[in-house]
Amino acid sequence: MSFATPRSNLFAIMESLGFVAVKNAIDFENIGDTKLDKAFHVTQETVSSDAHDQQTVGVDNPQTLRFYNKGKKDTNVTMTKTLEELDTIMNRIMDIKNRTDGVRNILFDEFSAVEHSDDNNDIIRGELSITYKQTFCFQAP
Repeated sequence: MSFATPRSNLFAIMESLGFVAVKNAIDFENIGDTKLDKAFHVTQETVSSDAHDQQTVGVDNPQTLRFYNKGKKDTNVTMTKTLEELDTIMNRIMDIKNRTDGVRNILFDEFSAVEHSDDNNDIIRGELSITYKQTFCFQAP
């Protein structure tokens, strides 16, 4: 069981879809427009306990995935592309094979598409929030 499993899964899924992780993006608002097309960023949210007993601890491990699409002066086309990519991303995230290493469930929390335009490009940032339900099992010494 690892707290890092959900994050690793998200990185693997996004990279398999041709997205590139934005490096050094602690503040994702400061990512330059030139790096945004097919880029992604994952934020670790606050992990909390959802149940526990003498041998197991259940945790909610929420993640926020931001992915970016760039278009040329047609926000409608860029929005459609973003929503189609959301379909693909969600299908990969929810795949039963991702429920390993203590991951017992994956919950869709919310999605929003944030429009941004500069002089030459339409940019849409998809923000997907999901929660990984995980279980840690402990053994007596």
